[in-house]
Amino acid sequence: MSTQVELSFISQNDTRKGHGLTSAIKNLPGDTMLLVSDQERASELTNIAHLTERLDYKEGRDDSMCNVWFADVKMDATDGTTLAMQPIAIKPLGEAWLAAREFRTAKRLNRDAQRTFRPLGFLSMGGQIATVTEFEEGVTSFDNILWRRHQLQEKEIHWALSCAAAGLISLHSEGYTHGDYQVKNTAYSSTLQPRIIDITDVRKRADPFEFGDDLTLYIESLSIFGRRPSKASSQQVKESFLDPYHQAIHDIFPKSKQQSMREILTHLAVNADKIMQDEY
Repeated sequence: MSTQVELSFISQNDTRKGHGLTSAIKNLPGDTMLLVSDQERASELTNIAHLTERLDYKEGRDDSMCNVWFADVKMDATDGTTLAMQPIAIKPLGEAWLAAREFRTAKRLNRDAQRTFRPLGFLSMGGQIATVTEFEEGVTSFDNILWRRHQLQEKEIHWALSCAAAGLISLHSEGYTHGDYQVKNTAYSSTLQPRIIDITDVRKRADPFEFGDDLTLYIESLSIFGRRPSKASSQQVKESFLDPYHQAIHDIFPKSKQQSMREILTHLAVNADKIMQDEY
């Protein structure tokens, strides 16, 4: 399926808070893509883009897509030649302010290291507002391992749990909680780096218990919230997920919050079986 959309641009400076980004998104005409780009780049392109849906980009992400669809966007130069072909992911959010917040959150998270998918802009189509992010080839979400495979080697379980811990440590070190840190929202790149999926509920937090909620939800999701036995044992959860996080507490939190977090980690380790069996 191929669709033609209008193409417009906004500068990086105008995406900052207080510069009218939400209004710019809200006022987008239908079938219009708004890309964040410098003026020189924008001047090289026509005002038309062509979207071609790519069903093959879904591979490895079935449970983590959350209404996301994938496409190639072709942008032509003013002389008629194809200037760019960009693989993208399009995530409907409904509200302009949600799209603006998710864009800014992704920019902040990727400020010094790539933690989530690179934001490119916005799309108004079919009465919906959506974010547009770069499609990163080779990313696989861990539900493909922990939820879908029947037989797992211990090293595969360790890899999934330790990568989830690394992603959460990275996020919490910036002062953010995820809000929906399930197995399906943890992933790894083709270079084996953690990727955090679905950042809609990411927020700045201060209360240790809110950071603890991310840890708890992840453990609950190992059994798909009690619907099937977890592939990981409570001992594996402790050694590969909770222990690495515990060791990083002094780097994540100020001294005033470190003891509270250690107590939360100890409590989760003791009750991991009950949490995975949805009896907590």
